[in-house]
Amino acid sequence: MRLVGIENGKALGEMLPCCEYEFEITEHIIEGENTLSVELEDLNLCFGPTPGWENFGGIIRDVSLIYRDDNYISDVFFKTDLCNEYKDAEVSVDVQTDKNTDSLLEISLLDGNDNTVLSYEQIEEDMKMIKSTGSNFVRLVHYPHCKATLDIADKLGLMVSEEPGLWWSDTANEEVANGSLEVLKRTIFRDRNHPLYRFPALL
Repeated sequence: MRLVGIENGKALGEMLPCCEYEFEITEHIIEGENTLSVELEDLNLCFGPTPGWENFGGIIRDVSLIYRDDNYISDVFFKTDLCNEYKDAEVSVDVQTDKNTDSLLEISLLDGNDNTVLSYEQIEEDMKMIKSTGSNFVRLVHYPHCKATLDIADKLGLMVSEEPGLWWSDTANEEVANGSLEVLKRTIFRDRNHPLYRFPALL
């Protein structure tokens, strides 16, 4: 599906499937009642449907309205340097704010949860079954999975790879190639701080 965000009759932008987007709506807000809607369009033939997996319609990821202060943390990037024969790691954190101001930040790590089509418990059960076979790596095919899957993989010690949603696709088609690279770029940016996210795969 390609999604188009609409605020008070004004298009905010288009989205490719399976990856995160944010649209700034502040300038479109009016005093009183506002309407925010999401339109869904069928993918054209070059993107799907595909016999590689079952295809379902609808919105399969969370849609949120986020309120932020005038100055907020816009990006966080955790970097690790393994040491002590790979038993320990030194961690540094790059933090970027919307406005470049000198600030004192206190950072802590928290567990999170995600509402998905599959429940958190179902995803965890699947990953535990994979772990019980003695596996230490999961290829998350063929499209970016929800963030909860990455959280569970980190907790269980399963390395993962992710893909942009291609299956016997014609990558000579410019629309397919550019779209899949955009999905993969957004997925890498979303999941780069997960310690067991090993690599993306353009398959």
